[in-house]
Amino acid sequence: MNQLYSPVSLIRSSLLLLALWVVLTVQPSVAQTVYSENFNSLTSTTSVPSGWVLVNMDGRAGNTNVSTLTGNSTNAWTFPTVFTALGRSAVSVSWTAPVGVVDRWMISPTVSIPATGTYYLIYEAQSLGNSTYPEAYELRISNGDTARSSFLTSPPMFSTTGENTSLTMRGFSLAAYAGQTIRMAFRNISNDMVAMLVDNIQVTVPASERALVIGHSVPNLAFTNNPVTLGGTFRNAGLSPITSANLKYQVNNNAVVSEPYAGSVTSFNTETFVFATNFTPSPAALARAMSQSMRSDPPAGCVNVAETFSFVWSCHSTRPPDCWNLASIESAFSEARP
Repeated sequence: MNQLYSPVSLIRSSLLLLALWVVLTVQPSVAQTVYSENFNSLTSTTSVPSGWVLVNMDGRAGNTNVSTLTGNSTNAWTFPTVFTALGRSAVSVSWTAPVGVVDRWMISPTVSIPATGTYYLIYEAQSLGNSTYPEAYELRISNGDTARSSFLTSPPMFSTTGENTSLTMRGFSLAAYAGQTIRMAFRNISNDMVAMLVDNIQVTVPASERALVIGHSVPNLAFTNNPVTLGGTFRNAGLSPITSANLKYQVNNNAVVSEPYAGSVTSFNTETFVFATNFTPSPAALARAMSQSMRSDPPAGCVNVAETFSFVWSCHSTRPPDCWNLASIESAFSEARP
């Protein structure tokens, strides 16, 4: 018999409440931040954050296929909500009409860098197209004014011909600017790609040791009494390499599983891991969930469990009542952001 139709409970694993976290062996220090911007105070896609200057040197409009990103404006950068977890982000499109190389600047307010302290500029960036359309951009620093010439007197602090298609944290030392007042400029110089995103900009003294869980890996479907492998990804958001840690997960109210990590993850880079200890869904866990939140009016032959443990079960019309399928809900996992 096809296992999908056998009398066992079918679990869509992303309906389970999964918690992942990384515990460092040394207590992290507290970061000192002199400037931060996440753009979430803005009220529309075409709003401009206070003190920021936008310059569209190419002057072209975005292609109609990216109108939700541009808000039908010709602004060099706009501030739509691309990912719910981020809220609003700074976005610059390079898919324009007509096509060509773009030259689009987003210049920060002035930021005074203290004379002492290990200050870094940290932000997150991502190409919003697939890997065929990576975005090229520069990060430049000026002595405090907004003139393009002031940013072009020195080489860029950072440049790339293709930003990653996953959200990437980048960090750069500001030691050369200690005691000075500067502006930062993000300059999109892509040639007929799609769009790029920048968010969570900070000028800060990073913690010596800090780890952020940024993703998890679980199978789409799992059967009761059949072990499943869990894993995830963490980012080193501190200045010191992470060479040891405790990796932990917990599914619903089951016991916490803890395993040691040994390796080497340098600042602002990521590490993917897989737990050696599998999770085995049990019928008892299903029974506990159903007893806590069974609806009073389920359809005949099908019981819905609503929102306990942040998930919803629904009976698939082609499967018998004792075979379960997860409703379309984004998985829940612990994620810490600055």
